[in-house]
Amino acid sequence: MTVEEKEIRINGEYIIRVPYGESYRISVPAGDELYLLRTRKQLDEKDKTVISEDMGSYIAGYAKSFAECATYSEDIKSAKTTNRMLLDEGSVPRFCMGTVETAGPDKVDFHDHPMLDQLFLGLKGCRCKCVADRAEEGLTENTLLHVPLGSNHAVQAAEGDRMYYAWLDFFLTLEDQEYMSRQHKTDRQEK
Repeated sequence: MTVEEKEIRINGEYIIRVPYGESYRISVPAGDELYLLRTRKQLDEKDKTVISEDMGSYIAGYAKSFAECATYSEDIKSAKTTNRMLLDEGSVPRFCMGTVETAGPDKVDFHDHPMLDQLFLGLKGCRCKCVADRAEEGLTENTLLHVPLGSNHAVQAAEGDRMYYAWLDFFLTLEDQEYMSRQHKTDRQEK
């Protein structure tokens, strides 16, 4: 991937935030495969104000392998679960992103968050079940599920299955994104 004439070599799972207002180019060598989820976000006037007040943060590129991203813990997940924060609160106004990984049997307990819309993307080898209110859907590799705003939802992996997905949180307001720092204790914070 080339951004601002700087080349980023992608080997494995990566999160890349293209600098605000910049274009990029992706090339894949013949015979290689690339699976990519591109997310573009509509900015409102408050988002644009936040960006203009700290333009240095938003014009800087951001590229990390998943393994380089901070881990976090959360009360609704077991101690054997590996959670990674791919994009922290404030990296993009009203948007955060992370991963959840564990082997079954395990689960993410039922919970809701009426301040955000959420998508789940099944990552490599994912095979688990998402329950939202009364609906139940399988979550597998390269599957994208929408978790409706405010739904009571959980994720479950049976014996022999793998729960491995990225979550994408779209907050209704800038104030709502503070939920992340209240709920998730990263390895950079006191637990």
